[in-house]
Amino acid sequence: MSVSTTEAVYRFKLEADKLDSKDAPDIPVPAILIYLNKAQYNIVIDSYTPDNIYRTGIEGNQKRVSDLQTLEVKDEPLLVTTKVSDTLYTVDLTTLTKGDWLAHLDSYSLGSKGKCSNRILYNEQTTTNELPEVLKDPSRNPSFEWQEVPFLIAEDKLWLYTDGTFIITNVHMDYVRTPSPFDLTGYTKFDGTLSTNSDSELPDYLIADIISMAVKMFKTDIDNQLGVQLKTQELATRE
Repeated sequence: MSVSTTEAVYRFKLEADKLDSKDAPDIPVPAILIYLNKAQYNIVIDSYTPDNIYRTGIEGNQKRVSDLQTLEVKDEPLLVTTKVSDTLYTVDLTTLTKGDWLAHLDSYSLGSKGKCSNRILYNEQTTTNELPEVLKDPSRNPSFEWQEVPFLIAEDKLWLYTDGTFIITNVHMDYVRTPSPFDLTGYTKFDGTLSTNSDSELPDYLIADIISMAVKMFKTDIDNQLGVQLKTQELATRE
């Protein structure tokens, strides 16, 4: 069973008190929840990139693979939202039904050309800077015959490129969904909604990492705030 939000808040205060006994007791619970949720986001995202503490991607650490698999959604179908032009289609990722997406893992498109329909086309992610070269490169540009579709992710959308000779009708996507947040009733959120009781679904050892990271974020903010105050006092003294 995962650590409850109430326990996570308590453990945050204990760790923060060790680092800064003066400021730790005064942290309001909503602020602690913000730190915990930011840290949870970072822990999950870092686990799916090569720049994590293990210096490997998610497949390089089997413990995290198994523990984070509950956040992975496989093969969710999505309809093309907009045909921007004969060579550009978009898919709105806010229409995903299994949870808010956190990271794209893999995807493929279904395309049609002439009498051939619903052919699987493999989506190849690129960047805005690389896109012009990709579209000109015969080995990487859109091709129905070679089953390749370059795409970007921006503005909560997939931007899928064709050569104008075929259309894209559907996309199937594997992704990491956002884990359930740390939350407690008793306050109003920034968007005006009321808070609710919610516990993270991540395992205990990851909760421990999340709490430690959250406390470090808090300590950094406290140090920065103190630095700004000292700098302001110094400038006032000079004047």
